[in-house]
Amino acid sequence: MSIPFIPVSPRTAARNIATRMSLVREGLMARGEYLADPTIVEKVTWEPYGSSHRLVIIPPPSPSPVTLENSSLPDDPGAATAEQPDGRSPTPDNPTNDPAVDVPADPLVPAVLTIVTQLVPGQSWLYPDGRWTGPTAYVQRFTDVKLLCTGGAPAHQRFVDDYSTSVANLNTIMGRLGIRKRGKKL
Repeated sequence: MSIPFIPVSPRTAARNIATRMSLVREGLMARGEYLADPTIVEKVTWEPYGSSHRLVIIPPPSPSPVTLENSSLPDDPGAATAEQPDGRSPTPDNPTNDPAVDVPADPLVPAVLTIVTQLVPGQSWLYPDGRWTGPTAYVQRFTDVKLLCTGGAPAHQRFVDDYSTSVANLNTIMGRLGIRKRGKKL
């Protein structure tokens, strides 16, 4: 079974592409890790990771602690109180504040940031063989070949403004850790 070809005018094709690009951008913004998002800088932070650092998503604020005023705990005198003598407070995961209940800490979630770029012609080496021509001073074995691409500002008008915002946000995020660009601190 084949799909019939339906001719489309250039104007209709352009509208379809613009619609798809808008949907892609909306999806990226909704995901929350798009570098063009003006609030992305407040959503991520650098955390120590071994002898280095990693970029993680800042967890949402914890719900307010359970107090006697907003507690759904029974009014039983033997029931847990809002704060124990050791200073611990009940939590939604442990409403009775039982020390035997081990409540795991929220793990840090690594940030996976997204940027929309357009490949720069002549500066991208995304070939299946990485243009391997044999051992060189930089690449001794085929398994050492690394694919390379350089991204620039996209040509599609939906993403043109996003590119400069993304680069500025990326520089701000990297600058928090003191990462240098060509020998100069960002």
